[in-house]
Amino acid sequence: MKKVLKNNLLFLTLLTVLFSYGAEKSLLKDDLRAKMSYVIFKDVKKGSLLQLKNFSNEIIYTEEITKPGYYAKRFDFTFLPQGSYVFELVKDLEINTKSFEVHADSVIFENESTPSFYRPYVTLKGSKVLISQLSLEKHPLKIKLFYENGVGGYDLIYSETLRGDMVLTRILKLSEKRKGAYKVVLFSDNHKFEETLNLF
Repeated sequence: MKKVLKNNLLFLTLLTVLFSYGAEKSLLKDDLRAKMSYVIFKDVKKGSLLQLKNFSNEIIYTEEITKPGYYAKRFDFTFLPQGSYVFELVKDLEINTKSFEVHADSVIFENESTPSFYRPYVTLKGSKVLISQLSLEKHPLKIKLFYENGVGGYDLIYSETLRGDMVLTRILKLSEKRKGAYKVVLFSDNHKFEETLNLF
């Protein structure tokens, strides 16, 4: 009788352990599933760049879009630290964003559609640097122009912040006597852009 009771007790203990392990495993699977989500962009262009940035504006994932049209991909955010993140879809001069927060047990995307952000455009025509940006939200555009100093670095030769308009433009005239490499660094709406230009 003792042996039967002991076997039954052992069997019940084994069942309890199995069920609790199964429940724990199920909770773990649910927790992992909560941190998986689809990222969707409409009207993507082939050759566009999809970037995932963290709260420090560091790029932690990059993918080149290979097909035009509709983009949908499932991402696993399980191993991302808690915090704020943003997907940026860079199409030519236009940047579309999707922001989200990673929490201990979930990922929450912002419902608001954010307006497109437009990259500044920089080109060199003769000895003139043409800079322009469409800024629908009227974000300021900070311009820094550097000239190569010949010892592996660049010296700042011009700085200005444009603000107040939806279309920001500036034309900078370079000295034709100062041939060589120039670097234009632009800051707008927490984005930084760099262009290197050569005046021959």
